[in-house]
Amino acid sequence: MQANWASWISLSSLIFGSTVIVVRMIWFRSTIVDRAMNLCLTTSALLAASRHPIIEHLATIGHLPPTTVTQLAAPAYALTCGTEIIVAMNAKGTAFPPAAAYGLAAVSGSVALGFGTPAREHHVMLDRQGWWELGYWLSAAPIALLVCWALGSVSISRLRETLPAPERRFYTWVLIGTVAQTAYLFSAALAAAGHAMAGHYAGSVRVLDLTNRSAPYFLTMLAAILMSIPLAGLLIERAGLDRWSRHRKRLLPLWQDLTDTCPHVVYTPPGLPEHSMLLLHRTIIEIRDCILILTHYITPNPPEIDAAIEVSGHNTQALRRAVQLARALTTKAERTPVSDRIPGAPSPCADIEDEVRDLTALATEWNYARQLAAKSVARQAVARIGPVGEQ
Repeated sequence: MQANWASWISLSSLIFGSTVIVVRMIWFRSTIVDRAMNLCLTTSALLAASRHPIIEHLATIGHLPPTTVTQLAAPAYALTCGTEIIVAMNAKGTAFPPAAAYGLAAVSGSVALGFGTPAREHHVMLDRQGWWELGYWLSAAPIALLVCWALGSVSISRLRETLPAPERRFYTWVLIGTVAQTAYLFSAALAAAGHAMAGHYAGSVRVLDLTNRSAPYFLTMLAAILMSIPLAGLLIERAGLDRWSRHRKRLLPLWQDLTDTCPHVVYTPPGLPEHSMLLLHRTIIEIRDCILILTHYITPNPPEIDAAIEVSGHNTQALRRAVQLARALTTKAERTPVSDRIPGAPSPCADIEDEVRDLTALATEWNYARQLAAKSVARQAVARIGPVGEQ
């Protein structure tokens, strides 16, 4: 049962974790938090790999005791904990000195090696009973508790703020997991030490060994899943399927027609990838700039156009503005002077959400507004030709 579990579940977690590591090394390495999270996932995967039966079998073939591989995993675990402390405190907005975190990790790893070496010298397997083996496992408790404290403090501080529901649920689960991990560390350590002093420690050490052998696979899989969320978000954004990209696509027909008439408002940035929200923000700004320019050419709609708008069944307010804007495009293109123009006004929207709603309503009516504006221009042309033909 254990071999089957280790052969499939653990191997799949290692493959998935390694894939996420490689991809994150390419796309997520610009900030100190990104690099720390990559290091954390890497050391977690190495720790899990050191417990895999295949690695233990290869170590046996190379005449290396399996306990040596297990023992050398202790510094990797301590390094993982030190990195988690740095990431957690950065998420809280508190700068935790990397030297302190990795110094504590070095002490924890050294203590584990110190306990593990005599255990091997006394032919005590690190997955069997014994005082040296017990000290080896418990050497990681202080830095693990510090990780729990860091994650718990971050979760509590964030939950005190006003957060969106998904983010609040995330920090709630982090806090629950932190409390459970802390309870496990205390209960397992006390139970193992108590049974060892009583001389009946085999069962508790087996529980510790099973937990420590199995936990890295689950933790690696969990860390890989969490760290793949921003990766999935990046892929969704690159594919144009995220929320901001969808909003921008709805505005592009309106933006294209307006900027064709006012090309000087378009900002062309360097050839660097931009966040979809920034692209949407820039699109909104350029549309608003065009509207401000076109206010010098906006005039009241003719009565027949207003009548057609009222019976169209569309959003009359947005359609009326869209028709005025479409007619202003023609007026500006013809360089026709305007005497009865409507005074311009700044945007009535308070934030980007309001801007998106307002301009999306305008863009939704844009094609129909262009048709009505074209009919209005045609009528005006016929009206001008009529008197000339009579003369």
